[in-house]
Amino acid sequence: MMRSTWTERSSGRTAFRGLHDSTLRKAVSYHKLVEGLDVQKFGKQWVVTRSAMEREYGPQPAVRP
Repeated sequence: MMRSTWTERSSGRTAFRGLHDSTLRKAVSYHKLVEGLDVQKFGKQWVVTRSAMEREYGPQPAVRP
């Protein structure tokens, strides 16, 4: 079952957290993130839920002014 709330595309989310673009692809291949539940691929872009990002990589960093 697809979740109704998705965050932005993976490249923006990983860059915001200081992670490499391949980090999410590897997490999917290692079954740390479940496709269709935690992540979904739309064309060439991976989209990931905020809850999955927080579960695997900790809380979202604070935005600095």
